[in-house]
Amino acid sequence: IIQAAPPQLREQLSAAASNPSLGVLWSEHRSSFGLPATGTAIDQNQSPVLHRLLDNTEHRIEVFQPANWPSESPQARYAMLVQLNDGSWLSFTPPQRSWGMSAALRFAVVIALGLLAAWLVARFATRQLADPLQR
Repeated sequence: IIQAAPPQLREQLSAAASNPSLGVLWSEHRSSFGLPATGTAIDQNQSPVLHRLLDNTEHRIEVFQPANWPSESPQARYAMLVQLNDGSWLSFTPPQRSWGMSAALRFAVVIALGLLAAWLVARFATRQLADPLQR
């Protein structure tokens, strides 16, 4: 819808498309978003859903994650840019990470996997060292 609209309405349409879980911005120039020089390019042909959402037309898509910014940058965030047919850009930015496991659960999984790995190594090493002593 935003791509089909005249450029003078796109900023208002993108503001209307924004909600608390996703900010949508439109700009004629990529530089106005304050993003790093390059993001990770996405091939929309690898995602049939994305290809259908973009009306089966080719668009340049870049994604960013906090690691793309200099360390400790206050601007570090997740973002996705989509270049429209006329060369203008749409930015999609979630205000916070809302997918995947929570930080506490990720930490617990890492600790559990670390303990499991240590137990397996200890068990294997014990068997390897005990076999020669038993013979």
